[in-house]
Amino acid sequence: MWNRFFALIVTCLLFPASVQAQSAYKIDVEVKGFAADEAFLAYYYGDKQYIKDTVAVSDGKFTFTADEPLDGGIYLVVLPPDNQYFEIIVDKDQTFSLKTDTVDMAGNMVVQGSEDNKIFYADLHFLAEQRKKMEKLSTSMASLEEGSAAKIKVQEEINTINEGVKSHRLAMVDAHPEMLYSKVILAMKEPEIPADVQAEGQEATFYWYRARYLEGLDFQDDRLLRTPVMWNKVKTYLDNLTVKSPDSIISSAVMMIEKTRGNDDLFQFMVVNILNKYAQSKVMGMDAVYVALVEKYYMSGDAFWADEEQVNKMAERALAISPTIIGRKAPNFRMQDTNGDWQSLLGVEGKYTILYFWDYDCGHCKKITPALAAIYPDYIQHDVKFVAVSINGDIEVWKQKVAEYGLTPAINLQDHRRQSGFDGMYDIRSTPRIFILDENKNIVAKQISVDQVRDILDHELGLEPSSTGEKLDLGDEGEGEE
Repeated sequence: MWNRFFALIVTCLLFPASVQAQSAYKIDVEVKGFAADEAFLAYYYGDKQYIKDTVAVSDGKFTFTADEPLDGGIYLVVLPPDNQYFEIIVDKDQTFSLKTDTVDMAGNMVVQGSEDNKIFYADLHFLAEQRKKMEKLSTSMASLEEGSAAKIKVQEEINTINEGVKSHRLAMVDAHPEMLYSKVILAMKEPEIPADVQAEGQEATFYWYRARYLEGLDFQDDRLLRTPVMWNKVKTYLDNLTVKSPDSIISSAVMMIEKTRGNDDLFQFMVVNILNKYAQSKVMGMDAVYVALVEKYYMSGDAFWADEEQVNKMAERALAISPTIIGRKAPNFRMQDTNGDWQSLLGVEGKYTILYFWDYDCGHCKKITPALAAIYPDYIQHDVKFVAVSINGDIEVWKQKVAEYGLTPAINLQDHRRQSGFDGMYDIRSTPRIFILDENKNIVAKQISVDQVRDILDHELGLEPSSTGEKLDLGDEGEGEE
């Protein structure tokens, strides 16, 4: 993690040129070979980096200082113009000095006045030495015959180094349990799966690993917010260790958020970042996660940081999305067809129903409507119904467009006066909108392309795939936090 390249997100908070003599933090830095005239102090926050301070440089020397202490975390001393950087630990010790050079910033680092950074860089130096040994052994191992005594011996030496690194770091953590770097190491530690668990098979291994994946992450230590570890760990749990269903993701999200109760900074961070992750997700059905989090944390009053206007805006979006969450029964409506007869959605009987909202003046609809009408005949024999709802315009023009676009096999309905309330029921903020319903009128899919209609119906009906489909794009769903 210590040598990643990153693109700085410059949201500078410049401090006054003159600060009080008694500074809350004062970090003196000297980098031999550094010729630029300014340097940055940056910090991690979630998966981004932000600039905290900008200072002038003279002959490779500069000082970061201000009369307010820095929040604990891993900070970065960034050297333009190439944005080379090295990391430092900021915690209780906030008056210290660092001396290095541009040849090997981490390797040649000398620290004075900060025990945390002395331990941190001693560990980095130790790891660098072990890495060199490993690389040498790995190179020699590549030329050895598989199963030979020599290769087995080299592998044993590699194993010994690995165990030595683990023992070294565990000893450091035991000696300094409250040190931020110890918390980072514990959070990064991967569960080691026992052989007997692996022998039980892939599923047992997965559940064992998942149950222990978060053990080392302290959900009450807000210093971890300003490291690259915490949010990465949370995202990995959501993306890779949680079943890709809204209910499972909601369960995982709430479980992790609830672990931060009592620490306002962490609680706010977790709620806001997990909600934003799913607010505009391009994965179909994930709007249910957004709705659940808004209901649980914003509409309940738990989101102490959000003002009334923001909560109302988010609640409005959640309430608009809620009726059409995947798996819920499609809201019913009654509209007139091309003959002037009244029909209800729930009165349409079929194994599946394509529900399509369109506007004959909508530019996108002019492309989608005939394409959707063209595929429908392939599914009539499979008891699939097609309900096309026109939402705006003139009735006579609509009837002409129905014939022009080939929609005559569909059940064509209109509510140009919007008397049925369909737009609120189905969150119709734009057109076209396509839904697929099962025989009980439960929502199977929504906001999908014509190719995806084919893919989903083929899958649900057990037919041979008739298209390759494309990535789901749901458009904007929830209102995230700025």
